[in-house]
Amino acid sequence: MLVTGTVKSDKPGIPWEYLCDWNQDGSERGYYRWAFNEHFNMYAALWKDRNIVPMLSMGFGVEHNTVNRGGGGPKKRGKLKGTKVPYGRYNYKAPKMIVEFNDKLRGVDVFDRKRSQFSYSLEKFSTCHKWWQKGFMGFFDIANTAAFICWNFINPKQNTHAKWMKEIHQGYVNNTWDETGT
Repeated sequence: MLVTGTVKSDKPGIPWEYLCDWNQDGSERGYYRWAFNEHFNMYAALWKDRNIVPMLSMGFGVEHNTVNRGGGGPKKRGKLKGTKVPYGRYNYKAPKMIVEFNDKLRGVDVFDRKRSQFSYSLEKFSTCHKWWQKGFMGFFDIANTAAFICWNFINPKQNTHAKWMKEIHQGYVNNTWDETGT
């Protein structure tokens, strides 16, 4: 099994003494240190983006790659957060595990953010006495969130997530559905 992901920086068994032995505040964005464990065939790396990102990977190494970071548009003035460079898009050095993690997990991050940001979740606000009922409500929320992401991909920016969820829940309760699909 090949696994790549972020890890808490206080996780035992990782050579933090070696990985943290550098000036983290004074270093530039894109700097990283890494270590390899032959027994587990696992890489551990600390990479500096805006903040320090601790990563573990069994599937990808630490070969040099680049990531594109930045923000703002042509009218944006000032500096990028945490740096001394003006707004715009910049390429930074990063290990391969960071590039692959960002590329493959982008959809999962969108899903998690959408599911956690709404305060009208059936799972959060329904009182269930059985564990399986709470699980069913969670799966129901997951299905609704996934449906919204797919629908928003086809019909971009026609509804907000809150308005869409309210309409869907009213349709479930009142058994009324919009046959046009909009």
